[in-house]
Amino acid sequence: MFARPAIAYIAQTFPALTQTFVYRETLALEQQGFDIVTCAIWRPAHSQLSQESEHLIARSAYVFPISWPRFLAVHLYFLLTRPGRYLGTLFFVLTRRGESARNRLRTLFHFCEAVYLAPEIKRRNVEHVHAHFAINAATIALVLARLLGISFSFTAHNIFFSDRILLSAKVREARFIVAISRFSKQFLLRLVPGVGIADKIHVIHCGLSPTDFAPASRPRNDVPRILFVAQLTERKGAPILVQACRVLAERGVAFRCIIVGDGPQRPLVEQLIEQCGLQERIELAGALPQEQLRECLARADLFALPCITAHDGD
Repeated sequence: MFARPAIAYIAQTFPALTQTFVYRETLALEQQGFDIVTCAIWRPAHSQLSQESEHLIARSAYVFPISWPRFLAVHLYFLLTRPGRYLGTLFFVLTRRGESARNRLRTLFHFCEAVYLAPEIKRRNVEHVHAHFAINAATIALVLARLLGISFSFTAHNIFFSDRILLSAKVREARFIVAISRFSKQFLLRLVPGVGIADKIHVIHCGLSPTDFAPASRPRNDVPRILFVAQLTERKGAPILVQACRVLAERGVAFRCIIVGDGPQRPLVEQLIEQCGLQERIELAGALPQEQLRECLARADLFALPCITAHDGD
């Protein structure tokens, strides 16, 4: 049995190569003496892990791959032993105003996933659940909190686009909310106004340990080295960087650009590099683990991240 109360962290995928801030936060809390239980919907592929996070898989609980006999048994258990909480929670999340039929169906799936994780949450004596991102994981945290009679919170990283499923209910039900900037807090308050809401939204900026990334000395490159690190999605602006590199090349500026990351815009970025004739100047390194990323940062003269607002508002 686990006597000491624990905190559960819920994520879409854990540990995720593009969300190092999540697993580093859990490790930092453990260093402060907290008992942390990590759960996720999906288990990451081994190729998407850094060495510093590999050990976290063995101690985390996952929904998928799902055991259907266990799935049915768990739902039947809570329906029979806690019918009021089970049915009440299901009714609550499926009847919020303003949600589309698609979002209600998604919510039903997340309800099922949350109940599937509930025995582990209960077994580990979890008294509080925290989710990163206000979408899928936060829905699971909300369901777990109502089902098990515990509290929950979430970090609202990205609330600027249209996928705001159950956002009002999450804000009002959460014990507290973490916003990663003052702008995020104000944006969230405009979306979900109300008495006392501002008091429970705390601004905590994303950060990292400077000693992990501070170079030992200034890099000595034959030509300036530009580094880009991000997912290749519209909002990160990699095509803009390629166009900027074309301007540099046309002006006779010597440089080398390393693009680290992968994503849906990779074919577009590859096409632009070829169209601009920059195959010898720009390298697409793909997604890299943290160990290799530190080397890239140490060798770079300039870091570029030309973010934009995507067409969907993201």
